[in-house]
Amino acid sequence: RKTSAVYLYLMLLDTLTDAVILESPVRPVMEGDAVTLHCRKKADKQDSNFTANFYKDSFLMGTSYDGKLEIQNVSKSHEGFYKCKIQGVGESPESWLAIRRKSNAEDGMQHFCCFCYSNPESVNPSNTD
Repeated sequence: RKTSAVYLYLMLLDTLTDAVILESPVRPVMEGDAVTLHCRKKADKQDSNFTANFYKDSFLMGTSYDGKLEIQNVSKSHEGFYKCKIQGVGESPESWLAIRRKSNAEDGMQHFCCFCYSNPESVNPSNTD
């Protein structure tokens, strides 16, 4: 009987632990892009409507009524630990959102390398002189 009681306790603990999941990108998000964080109940396999509070670095960012937090035009200041909380259900573990800065090459190729020749015929392969 002790074994079944311990097993039941562990099942209950597993049910209560991480009852809320924050779905966020695993890889860094590119600066300037948009990102959507999804808060959901562990038991729900599809979207459902509920009120969720979103936190960044333990500070309340806002409340969502569809379980989503959309951030447009992300910048380095959006990088940090995020979590969400569903009233009466629980809160998610923290999830790190990494932001990657755009390099010059990725930012419209503002800088590029150009080779200039003083004699255009020197680069013409059909020139047989």
